[in-house]
Amino acid sequence: MPIRPAKRQAANVNRTLKVLRQGIHWSAFPGWVTRTLKLPVAGTKFIQKTPWFQTFKKRYFKMPALKPLLKRSRKWLAADKIRMIGAAFMLFIFATALIGVVFDRSLGGKDAMRKELASVKKRQSLFLSRVANHLRETGDPQTAMLLALEALQEAQQPDDRLQAHDALYTAYIKGQKNLVFKGHENHVSGAVFSPDGKLILSSSWDRTARVWSIATRKTVLTLNQHDGFVNGAVYSPDQSMILTAALDNKARLFNARTGKLIRILKGHSHDLTSAAFSSNGQRIVTASGDQTARVWEVAGGQLLKTFLGHKAGLESADFSPDGNRIATASTDKIVRILDVSSGERLAQLEGHTDSVRSVVYDAQGELIATASEDKTVRLWQARSGVFVSALKGHEWAVLHASFSPDGKRLVSASKDNTARIWDVKTGKLLQVLKGHKGIVTHASFSPKGKKIVTSSGDGTIRLWPLFNSDRDLVNKVRRTVTKCLTLDQRKKYFLSKNPPKWCKKMKKPPFHK
Repeated sequence: MPIRPAKRQAANVNRTLKVLRQGIHWSAFPGWVTRTLKLPVAGTKFIQKTPWFQTFKKRYFKMPALKPLLKRSRKWLAADKIRMIGAAFMLFIFATALIGVVFDRSLGGKDAMRKELASVKKRQSLFLSRVANHLRETGDPQTAMLLALEALQEAQQPDDRLQAHDALYTAYIKGQKNLVFKGHENHVSGAVFSPDGKLILSSSWDRTARVWSIATRKTVLTLNQHDGFVNGAVYSPDQSMILTAALDNKARLFNARTGKLIRILKGHSHDLTSAAFSSNGQRIVTASGDQTARVWEVAGGQLLKTFLGHKAGLESADFSPDGNRIATASTDKIVRILDVSSGERLAQLEGHTDSVRSVVYDAQGELIATASEDKTVRLWQARSGVFVSALKGHEWAVLHASFSPDGKRLVSASKDNTARIWDVKTGKLLQVLKGHKGIVTHASFSPKGKKIVTSSGDGTIRLWPLFNSDRDLVNKVRRTVTKCLTLDQRKKYFLSKNPPKWCKKMKKPPFHK
């Protein structure tokens, strides 16, 4: 293509400079000139190499007209970067959401599998617990203990663990023949430990109170000077005397070593339902169906004060640890706190919906526990009488409640043939003591809090060893059992073929080789 005249080229260059001053970037000038003059593509490189263009570049690069263009160019580049960053961010969000959906579905699947596994373990634990209870009742505590161990291992939830623990504990107790005391000829109304923890004192409707040796399970002393059913018997704090309350309207003091009758406390016009010593052993409080409570002097047997006010017969009375107050419980559903010196009523505890059968202070003097035929035990603040909590779980009337020496636990006795251990602070049921074939009339802790003694309408007294944890109980049972489940038994009860490691480690048959 022929080169155009110089005049035409000059005109085009002037036009280019005019446009350039209006804002075209200098770097686009060679290409623009090439396109304007309709030169070959090589013309762009030719123009870029010309001295004129180099001069033009140096001269016009800092032209005022180029500054807005450069500024806009930078904005365009920044906007492009923002758009790229935005696009990258949106892509990241989309990818994250996609991964989240996939991960969530994966977790959902895992949760479903986890729930199904937990459900299977729950059903297996409950099944093994029930079979263990059945075998215990039919006379096979050995197998019952082994199945209960498996149930406790499978249990995940607190309720399942409690049921498995109860099955294991009751099976263990069933296998211990030295924990049942037999000898009374009628309903046993109460049983308590001696202050040294070596003896048990019981009272019965066979009109006797008996002292038993824990070591030999034999009666070492029988107190039979009563003219009616004996409703209760307790030791004095120094273990020198025994106090009994009978349905012949009298309380009696005996020498705890010889059984000799020391004194008879007369004055009530109706059956005595309970009698208790003060913490210093100098006073006695008695409760009676004549709607009164009475405080007596131990040394001379003198009546010090009579407390009136209840609208029905009293079932129980107890001293506060400092001996300055007494609490009385009645079939009128009310508990009263009274000042021993003045007889003034300090507080009235209302809330039970049926007869209150027992009232007791804790050793620290901070709480009062009341047991009622409304199937509950209620806890109250000892000084103000403010209600604290209700312990619910018994299926029939609760006849008695007692605190542990440290005040952290409470045991209750009920007509549902069980005694139950509770956490005082949380109100949680810790353990159910099953074994009696009649109503449980009384339950109390040993002086060190490591045992519980219960009395029952079945004519027996039972001793219950306590364990600090499930692990202690499990270890005790493992040492007690003489053999492990065979492979056929494991198959029969839908257990894995692999025996527990402890069976091999402890060399229990049939894995002792």
